[in-house]
Amino acid sequence: MPDVSKIWPVQVKPLDSVTPHPENFREHDIGAIAHSIELWGVWRPLVIQQSTNFVIVGCGEWKALAALHRSEAPMYFMDVDDRNARAILLADNWIPSRGRNMPEELLQLMQELREDADLFTGTGADDDDVEALERELEEADKPLKLDSRKMVRKRKVTCPECGHKFEIGGKT
Repeated sequence: MPDVSKIWPVQVKPLDSVTPHPENFREHDIGAIAHSIELWGVWRPLVIQQSTNFVIVGCGEWKALAALHRSEAPMYFMDVDDRNARAILLADNWIPSRGRNMPEELLQLMQELREDADLFTGTGADDDDVEALERELEEADKPLKLDSRKMVRKRKVTCPECGHKFEIGGKT
């Protein structure tokens, strides 16, 4: 087990001295990450497995930096074995995917940031995303209605307890 209390010093190293982990399963939006880096720089260091020089956190940032022809990146090197490195790789990508957005709060933030177009484009979101979220919230507020043929409009709902998404409605 790695020493979780250890503080790994951040170092600026050549980008080509490390490589993304070959088992990285995440497909990244490299264009959005690159645009964000152009606006704000790299706000978290890449995490490197010291023994292999594999990137175990920040593979998307590594690819975006390479696409931008950057030669260096902030990194820290963890002294972990292959098994722990693979677990960190999985945790970094899997845990965030298990969360969910809170639509009302997300829409409010997107609408506020959309007022500054340059800033908003750095988030990876665009007007289509805002409009789709607005439609989704409008649909969620509409009650189901029966018509004369006992048809119910289908709509997607999310269970507030577990976050499971399912479709209700249809022929009765």
